[in-house]
Amino acid sequence: MPSTNLLHVFSTFSTGGGQARLAAMANHWGKKYRHTIIAMDGVYDCAEKFDPDVEVELFRLEYTKGATRDNIMLFWNRLKEWQPDLLLTYNFGAIEWALANLTGQHPHIHIEDGFGPDEADGRQLPRRVWLRRAALMWGKKLIVPSSILHEMATQDWLLPDRKVRFIPNGIACERFAAGRPDPEGPLFSRREDEIIIGTVGALRAEKNLPRLVRAFAMLEGIPNARLVIAGSGPAGEDARRQAEQLGISQKVTFLGHIAKPERAYRLFDVFALSSDTEQMPLGVLEAMAAGLPIASVDVGDVKRMLPLECTPYVYGRFDDELANSMTQLCTDTVLRLRLGAANASHVRKHYSLEHMCDEYDSLFRKSVRNAVLDQHEMGWGRIMQSMKRGKMT
Repeated sequence: MPSTNLLHVFSTFSTGGGQARLAAMANHWGKKYRHTIIAMDGVYDCAEKFDPDVEVELFRLEYTKGATRDNIMLFWNRLKEWQPDLLLTYNFGAIEWALANLTGQHPHIHIEDGFGPDEADGRQLPRRVWLRRAALMWGKKLIVPSSILHEMATQDWLLPDRKVRFIPNGIACERFAAGRPDPEGPLFSRREDEIIIGTVGALRAEKNLPRLVRAFAMLEGIPNARLVIAGSGPAGEDARRQAEQLGISQKVTFLGHIAKPERAYRLFDVFALSSDTEQMPLGVLEAMAAGLPIASVDVGDVKRMLPLECTPYVYGRFDDELANSMTQLCTDTVLRLRLGAANASHVRKHYSLEHMCDEYDSLFRKSVRNAVLDQHEMGWGRIMQSMKRGKMT
């Protein structure tokens, strides 16, 4: 029996939460699904995360950005030609594909992970709200990884609750577990007395890395602290400039792109998050699995992701508030270890990769099965109509 063909449409397949989640699930499922991936910007950096035995095709499509009407027709024709078993669109960057499949003529699930800097702090653009309502109203399911997005989908986009599925992100907890040796050796050298505050992720504007650098510069009484930023992206230069302006460049290390992020977490003492907008960041789950305490601004579902005793260090949005959380965690070794252990236990219990994959797999199979049944019923309907016409003549 041939594997089910999934067509995934992203605005970009550069390294990010949704892209890494797909790679992790595809690796877990193996040959159960075939994956065709379209990145609208032609960037496929995250494809390196797929295991060699996973069936993946990276498809580059020529289209004209901004020509919405022409694009909808182009994508409609492509869907009619390809007939994927299931269409999966991701975030607003793929909304034209959702409009091309307006009435759900092809089995379709839309996945919304969050917003860019232009819609941070819940400031949704009215035009995008209307387009989401129109594109997602008929014949589709919506998956969201956070309770905040679930509220937006039902209250702002006016989608019926039965059409919206909340599936929290999950990770391979054992991969990030603390104490596992790094077979490739440490990513960087650190002094025995150093306290490493680290962050991992795509370095985009909404991550507000200059805020993290400014907060780090405000730490008092911790001369042995170092800030380590792992990841690549255009916003990395903003953080570098901020460190230079504050005269702390020698205390900030940029690791660049890391194919195996678990190598970075092994060297951290505290994980820090400074984003303007997030929903359920994988980086926080990975840091929890690595047994790290979290210092973060209060954004998205971050506070809801943690066990209660770890939430006091997730609050506010200002530099000094983030600096205060980092200071408390850096100056108390016993506290760090206790909160890190609580995080590790919590993430294994509530956010496993296996559970997430089972939830997605169940919804995918149900969508494909229902589409097959609908086609079968339509076929019998045509046969019955033909028989009735034959009797009448």
